[in-house]
Amino acid sequence: MLDVDGSIDTTIERATRLHETGFRSMRASQIFGPDTLTVLAVVGRELDDVDFGTAVVPIQPRHPSMLAAQARTVQEAIKGTLSLDIGLSHQVIVEGLSGISFDKPASYMREYLEALEPTLRGASVNVQGTRVGAVSMSAVGPAETRAPGLPVAALGPKMLHVAGTMSDGTVVWKTGRKTIASHIVPLLREEATTAGRPEPRVVCGLPITVTSDVSGARGSMRRTQSMARSPVTSR
Repeated sequence: MLDVDGSIDTTIERATRLHETGFRSMRASQIFGPDTLTVLAVVGRELDDVDFGTAVVPIQPRHPSMLAAQARTVQEAIKGTLSLDIGLSHQVIVEGLSGISFDKPASYMREYLEALEPTLRGASVNVQGTRVGAVSMSAVGPAETRAPGLPVAALGPKMLHVAGTMSDGTVVWKTGRKTIASHIVPLLREEATTAGRPEPRVVCGLPITVTSDVSGARGSMRRTQSMARSPVTSR
């Protein structure tokens, strides 16, 4: 996981240190800081042998045509090594902070992918769903670049169905190997097989600390990973 908070130069320094250590795959989240896709476009021009990904970009504030154009532009900038990992974010953020409905999130993701997936491949689309509409006459973004990867953050059965049948796989955060082995992989693989799609990819992000101070590390982890009660209430 590549921390993109701070200046672009600082992020490039972090990525360079990771690269020198031997990492050839880096993912960055999109929360409240800089625009992650823009940052990856810059960092990817510096390190052209790294697979970069977004883990994850929330879909509600971004129209699928706009996100596809941005992702295809980044894909060309970094020479074709982008994975556009997308997700639904959380109700408290989507409704409480952005003022956007979080109603029926799995259905919303399905409609969003119906527009995003072909647009990401450079195809024209004409999608008119209940909540998502997108029309394009030609490819958005650079015309010649290949489509970025497209995993969808999923954990429950409905979202795993969407991810397995409509995307390249899933990306999870803080999910243990037992849950991945007994729940996520079997359901995801079954859905992908039924839909005639290739073997799905599972990307797992876990916070890990290498330390001799176990109690100190636990205390630090509790502080950094806790979520304060939000003063914003949704209606």
